[in-house]
Amino acid sequence: MKKLLLILTVMVLLVGGLSAPAFSNSVGVINVTADVAQLSVTVSPDTISYGLVPMNTTGVLPDITMIFATNTGNCFVDMQIKGANTTDWALGETAGENIYVHYWGYYFPALTYTKMSTDYDDLCSWESYAPYTKELFFLMMDTPTSSSSYGTQETTVTVMVTYEEEGIRGILEAGGPYTAGTANITATANITDQDNNPVTGLTTESNFLAVNLFSGTPPDLTWLSDLTLTAEWTEVGGGIYTGEIGDISSLTAGDYFLWAHVNDGTHVTEMGDPFVIEESP
Repeated sequence: MKKLLLILTVMVLLVGGLSAPAFSNSVGVINVTADVAQLSVTVSPDTISYGLVPMNTTGVLPDITMIFATNTGNCFVDMQIKGANTTDWALGETAGENIYVHYWGYYFPALTYTKMSTDYDDLCSWESYAPYTKELFFLMMDTPTSSSSYGTQETTVTVMVTYEEEGIRGILEAGGPYTAGTANITATANITDQDNNPVTGLTTESNFLAVNLFSGTPPDLTWLSDLTLTAEWTEVGGGIYTGEIGDISSLTAGDYFLWAHVNDGTHVTEMGDPFVIEESP
């Protein structure tokens, strides 16, 4: 932490008619503020089940496949993950007698799985996540080759966040209102780094990796998963990008929410903005 040094300056004035010098003090005051970094993460859902599993089986999937870890703090964070032993099985690199393997999966650029251990490992490849940015991951299991216990096995998967100084932030403007039957959304994204400097040189192919639409208003949103969207982002300068996003011509009048995921190669942020589609005149 930088130390601030306050210097008091004393000036000696010689005033006619006085036998002793007079002193005048001048004080400079610096008002200092500091925000406390709040580290917080939520995982949703926080309970999953593999159900009834056979022994000596690889690639067993749970009942819920998608899990989201969200940075709910006020600062940039890195995310790490670890597994644990079950009630009667040890977590290992290879399945064996009373030994199981637990994996987390990451969908970039294709779904791949990594073995968990009882020590923390990086969750996915990003070095930092902006506040309220999510990470999607999956779980998978290899069951023991044999088990001396046939009771219900319980274990935990833990996601931890740690403070990071660097990252990017995004502010999205969805535009509108639009008229029912309009083909495209014309959006604007403002991308800055931790010092509010513009982040330039981002492209549709490498950095703007996902755009989704939801119906409703926050927090009551429904993902329009059946709607196929394309997005083309163009840099207009100073970290400002415009995006042509469509086709939305099939959507009826109502409230909607545009969501976008952007990275600079090492850091990631999410951004969103509501918009309205009105009835055709």
